[in-house]
Amino acid sequence: MKPQELTEFRSRMGWSQGRRLKLSPSRLADYEAGFTRGQERRPAPIPKVVELACAWFEEHEGKKEPLQRPNGSPCCAVSQ
Repeated sequence: MKPQELTEFRSRMGWSQGRRLKLSPSRLADYEAGFTRGQERRPAPIPKVVELACAWFEEHEGKKEPLQRPNGSPCCAVSQ
């Protein structure tokens, strides 16, 4: 995943920050810039786990369907 793709993903999802990805604002800024901040700028590649999380959220977040087991039964019972 490239920095621009992460920025576009957040825009599509309507997220202003990376809280759903459990990223701090500073780490998110590093990933979207493509490098770390500070005196010694170093590359800040987006980890594969963040890329996979983005793919999962894109696939499931918009559907608003409850998670299901492979056999189709609900994963969690919600008591009211």
